[in-house]
Amino acid sequence: MTQTPSGNDLIVTIPIVASNLMLGTYNIFLSPAGSWNFAQPNGYWQPIAQSAWPAPPTTSVFPGSGTGMNATFDVTLSSSGVGKSRALSKSLFIINQYASGVGACYAIYTNTNHKLIMLADSGNSIVSNGSVFLGTTPGPSQIASNSQCTMDLGQITYADPGTNDVSLHIPVQSFSTLFSNTGPQTKQVYSVPIDRAGQVPTTWPSTSNGTWVVAPAVLQSITV
Repeated sequence: MTQTPSGNDLIVTIPIVASNLMLGTYNIFLSPAGSWNFAQPNGYWQPIAQSAWPAPPTTSVFPGSGTGMNATFDVTLSSSGVGKSRALSKSLFIINQYASGVGACYAIYTNTNHKLIMLADSGNSIVSNGSVFLGTTPGPSQIASNSQCTMDLGQITYADPGTNDVSLHIPVQSFSTLFSNTGPQTKQVYSVPIDRAGQVPTTWPSTSNGTWVVAPAVLQSITV
């Protein structure tokens, strides 16, 4: 703690390191009188600010765009909280025309046990063979699908180096022709990390993390 006189004011700088369990939004109070009597009535302590620990999580997806009937995405989930990546609870991964898990290529990752599930078209039930505990390297093949896409869950991996980030490597084996309807369809790619305080990125659900055009490759004729 430091104290710096500034005219009639005294600027006090107090570094605070929140504990792993201190997640959420808190009021900051200041007592204006020269007393350390914490038993004073509530009005004795004045709220001066509000702060959230940690700040809302952030995320990025690579590539941010592309075209094809299959794709591989590298997703980074970031938290600034004490405990860093351990402040993350789970993350939604959605490919759809809009920000919804209904009728989507949809998976949910739980950070505490590195479990991933793939959701059915309804967005609220797990598909057959759609639950797996991820490793840091690919495991045995485990095919799961809904009407929108097929994933080999055994090929999805995570990395948690103990910093602020957790990364997921998510291959989508194939998109359904139903997902592309009668022609190329531009889908939005959403990554939504949720921390243990229930916070989500400030960009959700108004802004996606990328786009993917679901369309078969176009064969070009070559004249020789």
